[in-house]
Amino acid sequence: MDAIPPDAPAPRLCHVIKRPDFEGFGFNLFAGKVKTGQFIGKVDAGSPAEDAGLKPGDRIVEVNGVHIGNENHKQVVQRIKLRPNETELLVVDDETDEYYSSLGITIKGSQSNVIRKSSAPVIVQPARKISSSSESEPERPTQARLEQSYATNGQRRDSSSSEEEDWSNAPAPRLCHVVKWNESDGFGFHLLADKKRKGQFIGKVDPGSVADAAGLKLGDRIVEVNGHNVVEETHKQVVQRIKAVPNETKLLVIDPSGQVYYAERNITITSSMPNVQKMRTPTTKPNRMNNRPDNLKLVMPTETNGTAPPKSSLKRVDSAPAPRLCHIVKWRQDAGYGFHLLADKKRVGHFIGKVDPNTPASAAGLKVSDRIIEVNGHNVVNESHKQIVERIKALPNETKLLVLDPDADVYYNERNIMVSSSQSNVVFIKTPSAPRAKNDSSEDDDDYEVKLRSKGSRRSYVAPRMNLHIICMVN
Repeated sequence: MDAIPPDAPAPRLCHVIKRPDFEGFGFNLFAGKVKTGQFIGKVDAGSPAEDAGLKPGDRIVEVNGVHIGNENHKQVVQRIKLRPNETELLVVDDETDEYYSSLGITIKGSQSNVIRKSSAPVIVQPARKISSSSESEPERPTQARLEQSYATNGQRRDSSSSEEEDWSNAPAPRLCHVVKWNESDGFGFHLLADKKRKGQFIGKVDPGSVADAAGLKLGDRIVEVNGHNVVEETHKQVVQRIKAVPNETKLLVIDPSGQVYYAERNITITSSMPNVQKMRTPTTKPNRMNNRPDNLKLVMPTETNGTAPPKSSLKRVDSAPAPRLCHIVKWRQDAGYGFHLLADKKRVGHFIGKVDPNTPASAAGLKVSDRIIEVNGHNVVNESHKQIVERIKALPNETKLLVLDPDADVYYNERNIMVSSSQSNVVFIKTPSAPRAKNDSSEDDDDYEVKLRSKGSRRSYVAPRMNLHIICMVN
């Protein structure tokens, strides 16, 4: 960070919060013609904007913690509307703007000399531990710029229709409140820092864990931890934030397709967005079902015409074919999985077009013509080819595909049953460790049969014979 001279003029971080007795924020925005940037045009007397310290002619540097120097007027307006009832604007007047520009210093909201002012009265409240009774209230960040409590008790008020974004087609971020069932247990998920992508991701979610119960999915990107945006933070910093509260944590996450959606529209994901899906670990650990086909849980879709699904599909199913959850793990990072995707124009959905022999895909039980139902826990039946590829690439060296063979696909379609990985009859198959050449005298030949033939000085490797094992039944 650039050193700030002690006599430097102070930028202002204006937290503008709407009031019931005043319509709107009370300021106008305009794009400068002589000077590049977005500026405050008019500030209404007695408005929340005036109370927060906004002044005509102020240049906007950041909106809700995001630098907007390279954004156009429409993008800045979208950022402000993203939080319907409040917004935080980092602004500078002409004199302050020229001062930092002459020194070549980038103005940031994290500067020590930033003046913070809110249009709401400051009410200092003692910190409290999160409890299940406060689940309905969004948790407020406790960092300095949000240290005050608001007159609305932290709850968002409904905005007018003219100010709301159209969220009907926007993917929903998930605010996963992960709470341990026992203090001695872990949360049941692993963090993944990908060298090829910026950010922190969910690398693994243990089945039946508190993380699994709270809705965390493989490949999710972490946006916030306990109300703090961590997009720019390191792996170590994110781990420290998670550990800050011993037995629970709140993670705002977005799946790969959702991340692409918001990135393409240059929208910052926050926990205050109206379409955030809030999920929480149940208070008690759910009982696992017996892993028998006659205990199959059927997830029934709702009919668009309001009629009930066929009665036969609601009965206990004794002979339901088993979906396969294929956990494919690369043997080498520079190698592929060994399967091809096929989008069939004559059939709805996405299918396995080719499976190369003796590859991680074949070892994990993938078969030609399998239909893909889920990728890394996300239903992809209605997604495009591009979206499915993005989901598979979300994790660099492994992926989980829930698939049906053609006969099973027909079975469930005829009964109008929505297949999911939570069914009790799902068969889980994972790629075994990479095959290694072994001496013929080796006694450990249960999994692979490898033969080495000598021909002069050359040695040829015969592809291993895989004895696949069903590891467990997924509940």
